Amino acid sequence: MLSKLDILILFCAIGCTLAVENDTTTTTSTAPPSTTTTSSSSTTSSSSSTSTTEAPVSTTTTAPPLPSPEIGEWNSTCLKVRFSAQLSFSYNTLDNGTKHTKYNLPVKSISKNDDDCNQFNETESIVLHWVDDKTKEENSFKLSFYKNGSNFGLGHIVIKLQPKTLFPDANNDSVQLIYNSNSTFVTPLKMSYHCTRGQTFNLTELVSSSDIIGTVSFFVFNCFP
Repeated sequence: MLSKLDILILFCAIGCTLAVENDTTTTTSTAPPSTTTTSSSSTTSSSSSTSTTEAPVSTTTTAPPLPSPEIGEWNSTCLKVRFSAQLSFSYNTLDNGTKHTKYNLPVKSISKNDDDCNQFNETESIVLHWVDDKTKEENSFKLSFYKNGSNFGLGHIVIKLQPKTLFPDANNDSVQLIYNSNSTFVTPLKMSYHCTRGQTFNLTELVSSSDIIGTVSFFVFNCFP
């Protein structure tokens, strides 16, 4: 940031006094010498000092808004999900700062999905993966559903990202985002869950943590057991 330099120009006006002496000559007497006293006035100018303090530069930047994420559909042995998701979180930058960003789940880049199904006796999980072409590092988005009596619901979400593969200015190697609950999207087993209203959930780094470090927003979410 360029600071303003105030230049104070002081104009000093110097007053010059011209003294003219007239000599008078007589033949009878000698006039005493006349004395001319010139008083010089002194002018003192006080200059005011202006101090400018620069505001501290913020090291946290925010990425521009993203469009709505695309909708993807994935099947497992026990259920099918259809949703679009947008993440909001922060990562460390190469200039030792912090950048808050939003990131859409890259539906077209999902290379595979794993599932852990036991005929929905207790839990069912779907894991989505996408791999960076250059580094071959993997990012993942895991949804785990649970069964409770005659109902099922979303139990937790585990998201593991490699910021260096997603953002050119990222400095940290990994970010983990977790959502843990036992009462989300609760639906009877013989029915499907369908929602087209946006819903946002807070994310922490650990299951046992209460410190919110990000959010996940579902713009559409369908689940079919």
